[in-house]
Amino acid sequence: MLLDSLLTKEKNLILGDVNFHFDRPQDSDVKRLIEALDSRGLCQLIDKPTHRLGHILDWVITRAPSESLVKSAVVEDFLISDHFVQSLVTDLFRPRRRKTSVLCRNLKKVDLNAFREDLLLLDPPTDVNELAELYNQTLLELLDKHAPAVSKIVVDRPDCAWFCEGVSEAKKQRRLAEKKWRRTKLEIDRQLYKLARNKYVCAVKKAKSLFVQEQLEAARLFIDAELSMCNHVNSVVAKSYYFLRTLGRLRPMLTQAAANSLAVATITSRLDYCNSALWGIPATQLDRLQRVQNTAARIVTRAKSSTEHITPILQSLHWLPMNKRIDHKVLSIAQSCMSKTAPDYLQEIVPPYQPSRSLRSGSQSRFCLPAEEDTNKKRTGARAFKNAAPKLWNALPSSLSTITSPTTFRKKLKTHLFLSSQS
Repeated sequence: MLLDSLLTKEKNLILGDVNFHFDRPQDSDVKRLIEALDSRGLCQLIDKPTHRLGHILDWVITRAPSESLVKSAVVEDFLISDHFVQSLVTDLFRPRRRKTSVLCRNLKKVDLNAFREDLLLLDPPTDVNELAELYNQTLLELLDKHAPAVSKIVVDRPDCAWFCEGVSEAKKQRRLAEKKWRRTKLEIDRQLYKLARNKYVCAVKKAKSLFVQEQLEAARLFIDAELSMCNHVNSVVAKSYYFLRTLGRLRPMLTQAAANSLAVATITSRLDYCNSALWGIPATQLDRLQRVQNTAARIVTRAKSSTEHITPILQSLHWLPMNKRIDHKVLSIAQSCMSKTAPDYLQEIVPPYQPSRSLRSGSQSRFCLPAEEDTNKKRTGARAFKNAAPKLWNALPSSLSTITSPTTFRKKLKTHLFLSSQS
């Protein structure tokens, strides 16, 4: 489908990391891919290994050499990843910004004395309509005399959502300091310019960080620099305990069914929101969320003692523990990827397993396992969805992984997770 979409007159360029070993032309899948490229007038420009294991896994696909956008392609190993770096020289250029014509007046050069004398020469009429005509026409002509409108070509620039008044003021001060330094060439003015420049850079970074934080807060997901999710857990725990105190005061006046519904609406919904991002977080953070759920369960069931074991209480309410709730969310998303109902970007992250030859495992609805380096907990990204989904999904029994109905899958998955939590 991707290759068919390229059957146009425009020049195309495909870049990416694919799960095809171009260095193995005898492989049936690679052979069919090469034939598909040739039939559409496309060619793969990378002919050297792009992976440390000696395989060609990266695409640089374009038209035939006579119509190619790429002049040259070089593969280099900078020892920063298991994949090598591909450097391309292309005929691509940055699109020009649209220009528009605007009218402007240089009011700074207006001679105020002469303008005042011309105003005094005017004889204001007493009729309202004539006064309006004087204001609209005569004063405009007078303004054109002292500050004529000049047409100016300006470049349309897209608005930056993070650009604020503080950044604008810092940018203005930087420009003023730069102009003064270039005019005087003094060392003190150079130092003042560097100071203003650094303030502007800090203002831009702060504005961008604040903008991203506001967007995440709007989504009620708090992400810290180390992706430990501590800020998000702190926010969820603090807000949950507020509702827990309220629920505790109301519990004597509620039935257990009403208290359960209220706890699900105010507490469980917060614990479940964006909890797929919590997969693999430290146990200390997960325990804090579990304590919130345990407290809610004790309030709903009116457990007599905090020393009473929590597992039977959660089972009586049919509540999954926190670690299983997170697994449930990740597996639900994975099921939508397997059934091709998830967004394309998610399906690309977790491709289904397709053996190179006919095997029984090819019909078992499994995902491709990521490289061993990506699953190492000490590496950045080990908690990513591309690692979590295949690990959890491939461990499911085939009676679950072959279910296509989302509703039926979630129902039976919850039962499966309940049984696994009891073992």
